[in-house]
Amino acid sequence: MSSFDPNGESGQTTVLIEMRPLEPGELAALVTTPTVDGSDPLRGPSTFTAINDFRDGTRTDFRGPEPVTSPLSIGASRQPQPAWLTQAGWIFVAVILSVLVWMRLKKATASSRG
Repeated sequence: MSSFDPNGESGQTTVLIEMRPLEPGELAALVTTPTVDGSDPLRGPSTFTAINDFRDGTRTDFRGPEPVTSPLSIGASRQPQPAWLTQAGWIFVAVILSVLVWMRLKKATASSRG
């Protein structure tokens, strides 16, 4: 599979080498954050010139003598939502599930009565 830039030139090619179930402990190694001038089981040896961190919306450029960190464009970050919003979402899910279970039980008792 290849990805192309706006000029139609190939920018990146991905090749599927192997597909198999993971062994215990392999997932943690595959989902770790890559390190600068490091190696990991998924990418192999690599050298990064810049890292975009969408968790906090920053870009760190390593091409100069010192790393330079700058903000990403507006809307590019995936900063976490406020805690109250996460809690409200889980409460909403719990209420919906409770209503569905209640309706199912109500229907089951109504049909068993006859």
